[in-house]
Amino acid sequence: MKLTPEYLDNLIQEVMSNKFNGIVERQMPLKQDKEDVTKTLQLPKFALSEKWGDPASDDRQIIERFFSNIQGDTLQEKISSVQTFIKDCDESCINESKIETIIANLVFLDSLAGVIEDFNDQTGGFMFEALLAALIKGTQVTELAGGNLPIEDLVDSDGETPLSLKFFFKGYKTVSGSVKNLKNGVERFQKPITYIIGQKERQDKSILGVDFYQFTVGDESQGIKGDYDITQFANGDIKTNKLPNDMLIARLDFGSREQLKGIANKYVVRLGQRVTDIFDAFANLTNNLNIYFTDFENKTVGAQAAADADKLAKSVEKNID
Repeated sequence: MKLTPEYLDNLIQEVMSNKFNGIVERQMPLKQDKEDVTKTLQLPKFALSEKWGDPASDDRQIIERFFSNIQGDTLQEKISSVQTFIKDCDESCINESKIETIIANLVFLDSLAGVIEDFNDQTGGFMFEALLAALIKGTQVTELAGGNLPIEDLVDSDGETPLSLKFFFKGYKTVSGSVKNLKNGVERFQKPITYIIGQKERQDKSILGVDFYQFTVGDESQGIKGDYDITQFANGDIKTNKLPNDMLIARLDFGSREQLKGIANKYVVRLGQRVTDIFDAFANLTNNLNIYFTDFENKTVGAQAAADADKLAKSVEKNID
């Protein structure tokens, strides 16, 4: 790949246009025990927003390219794949993992940690919907129907399967909502509503993991059966602490962000110097441009950004065929 001045100019313009709402960088320190060298990899971090739930948005199309490298077609398969990435991958598995797969998993895990730690329960639930929509290539439902949001939070990638999501801490919880909206949803889709429950497990102030449960709620009065009936939903009989084990479809057991860093450490050697050089050069360029465009009088930072651009160009030319 040959970098031209025009290409670099376009790159800088892209960074400028996205400096507040596009890609930002969050440091994830990764220690590489080789000749006592400590290496920091600047992984790409995206601004989580409701745009992730909209397949037509630019933000969604970018993040979907990352998440498409997480193995599996269904939510259960993808979450199970991420869990394997976290816990069950031995040294040979790590060495065989593709670079794009490693980065996709790390970006997803860091995004999920952000949903859990950076937002309150209400906003976090909404962002959880957007995150899962991007993961399974679904569509987040944000349009009002008759003055109210419909029962479905997402529509799966097939465009025909309604999904209602809940995201809260483990404990005694009733799965509730509008009975009228649920009945209308079953009638509109002519199938039961699929519920996905993400239950966070916490110890002290640290999140240890998330259990994913899945079940359906139908309406026998319409001749549409599910794992539960709408009458049980209306009566408050669906309790999170009483969900059967066969409804547990997957678990992510990752712990705190500090533990996530430890997981990432296992993969840094596989990522290799080529990728870390490029990411680090781009991170330095982004950081210095952000400073420069908020303080045009800072000529030193401006000069450093120019030097960063040159370093990035040389790194890409050196490491990408």
